Amino acid sequence: TIEWDAEIIQEEPDHIIAWQSLPDAEIDNAGEVKFEEAPGGKTIVETTISYRPPAGEIGEMAAKLFNPAFEKVVKNDLKEFKKHMERGGASKAKSQPKSRM
Repeated sequence: TIEWDAEIIQEEPDHIIAWQSLPDAEIDNAGEVKFEEAPGGKTIVETTISYRPPAGEIGEMAAKLFNPAFEKVVKNDLKEFKKHMERGGASKAKSQPKSRM
C-alpha cells in the first residue's frame, strides 16, 4: 500500500478541483478533475493525474510496468464517483482524505 497526503490547490464548484501531494509523499503527484456541461443535461468529467515515481530510473521502469494497473484503479474510481454523483452526491468532505493506491 502506498499512501500520501494531498492538499487542494484549486477549487471552483461545479468546474474544477485540483490537488498536489505534500512534500513528504511517497510518490510526488498532482491532478485535477474538470467538469463540463454537455448536451442533454449530461456532464463531461476529465481527469488528469501526473506522478513522479521514486528511485530514479528504476522507479520509472517500475512505473511503466504498473501504469496499466494504475489506469484501471483510476477508471474504477471514476465509475464509483459517477454512481455516487448520480445518486445525489454529498456535501463537501469535512477533511481532506488520504489518497491510497
